[in-house]
Amino acid sequence: MARLLAVGSRSRWRSRGRGASGGQRLPDRRIVHSAGGTGGRDPFAPGSRRPFARRKDTLLRPIAIVQHDALGSPALIGEYLRDARFELDIRRLDWDDPLPDAGELDGLAALVTIGEPAGSDDESRAVLAGERELLAAALVREVPVLAVGVGARQLCLAGGGDVYTRAGLCLGWEPIEFAARDEFVYDIHPRPLVFSWRSSVCRLPDDALLLADTAAEPQIFRFGEVAWGVAFHPEIDKDLLRRWFDTDPALIEATYPGGLKKLRKVSRREMLRSAMLCGQLMANFLAAGRVRER
Repeated sequence: MARLLAVGSRSRWRSRGRGASGGQRLPDRRIVHSAGGTGGRDPFAPGSRRPFARRKDTLLRPIAIVQHDALGSPALIGEYLRDARFELDIRRLDWDDPLPDAGELDGLAALVTIGEPAGSDDESRAVLAGERELLAAALVREVPVLAVGVGARQLCLAGGGDVYTRAGLCLGWEPIEFAARDEFVYDIHPRPLVFSWRSSVCRLPDDALLLADTAAEPQIFRFGEVAWGVAFHPEIDKDLLRRWFDTDPALIEATYPGGLKKLRKVSRREMLRSAMLCGQLMANFLAAGRVRER
């Protein structure tokens, strides 16, 4: 596990978990910052190593982030929460980090779960069953939840819904249509283009509120008052998207009309708008979930 301490918008990161080169996990699980930029590289990527310096800045209560794998980086979501001065407790499932237990939930400002694009949502995996139990406990305790990608499907299952496999992979930029509005989607463009990479779809239970969809496939939904699922990927930045594209170029060529070259071109055009959408959603999440007040 690694923990992030947010102490400024221009910061360096150091992962204290197991990097790409292996090695033992360090006993201090925090990630702390020193002055300087990240050089445009994903601080959540495997193998990230940065100089660090402890500081005494006051932080808000921790937000636990369940990260399924290296390609499921929080990216812009992590950056936004860092700059909002939250302490981030990163739990990497691919590093066998333990999930927070139910007793830790009351000490959290929020719970975030995120992942994609690889097939990391195999329901038979024991750790994912544990994640669903954690999400179910968060729903009962009314802990603010933001679940993205694989996390959204996990939230759907934890809330009594179902997940089914699509006829084919949904990959690329697509518009969403709003079915209802709440504080989480306040001031969002009525038909934004969003980036999707999914092979499974949520089937929501009757007590969930559908907020937005694409061709009848849920894209944004809510359980209770403070738990939101987002099936698309507002967290992407250029580095994360590049790593996703590099995972299986042949798959993209076969799936996306116009192939990888066309997808890169469209992505360059849409990236700024996507980042602005992510920022608005995160501001709305903190406000709608009363996250700062916990």
